[in-house]
Amino acid sequence: MNEKNESAFPIRCDPEDEIFVKCMSRIKEFPQYITGYDDIEGPYESRFISSGYRNLNLDSVRIRSDKSSINIEHHSSISQEAMRRNYEYAVNVFNATGQAVYPFIFYTGDLPVDKITYMNQLNYFHPQWFILKEKDGMKRLNNIKYKTDNDIDMHIFEFLDYIWLPKFKLEITIEECIRELVKLYNKLSADEFILNFTKECLALWVGRYIKDQDELKYMARCLNMSKIEERPFEESLRGVIFARKLEEAEEKGVEKNRIDFITKALKQMSPQEVSDLFDIPIDSILSVQNQYSK
Repeated sequence: MNEKNESAFPIRCDPEDEIFVKCMSRIKEFPQYITGYDDIEGPYESRFISSGYRNLNLDSVRIRSDKSSINIEHHSSISQEAMRRNYEYAVNVFNATGQAVYPFIFYTGDLPVDKITYMNQLNYFHPQWFILKEKDGMKRLNNIKYKTDNDIDMHIFEFLDYIWLPKFKLEITIEECIRELVKLYNKLSADEFILNFTKECLALWVGRYIKDQDELKYMARCLNMSKIEERPFEESLRGVIFARKLEEAEEKGVEKNRIDFITKALKQMSPQEVSDLFDIPIDSILSVQNQYSK
């Protein structure tokens, strides 16, 4: 067994965050899947200024028909700092819109988890939670098998179940779950966009958890992955390192760390590539480039 993954599959230390961003930006039903609200009209296109996070772009804010807002944040682990940041996000949205705000946390980590954070002796933050480990993964897997075996069309929510299944409550290992999903992929029936999107997400799970090179090659054949879709190991690893550094900078709320990170990233990638890969507004990238990348 080799230690390096040199297959067609991208390597991520935390694939769920990338999959979450993909779902929020490309699957319009994803917010309803999390919240249960069927009156979501669209995203709230704005930026918010906060003391710790300048030019904050809340791309996970959605507006409902009554003009109230929902703010969905993803976490694979929870800390006091993360919850305080979520609270600040909700306050910023309320200040910007003047309407009610309903914060949600899409949680892909382990149990147990504290669902309430006390800001002080009087105030507390109690968002609504969508916790994957509380969802019955085996029931959903069997449902997908039944529908694919009987040529029954799947709802978009069932495709989202398929995409997130490795983090649901399971009676099998994550690796075994991924193997089941790969076997099922060519039985799925949907339009080309949904199938390609599903494959992109599945490839991230494969790249993270499947280590055996022969098995990776087999899965690449099952998913019909060509050389065009390959991402070199060095590039994937570089992305993981940069992502970790960015997360550390944001957790500390230190602007200098953020500038240092962007400056280093610009030495290896174009401004647009940095913006796309790390979901940083392009004007923030260009501002750093103009001021510091001399």
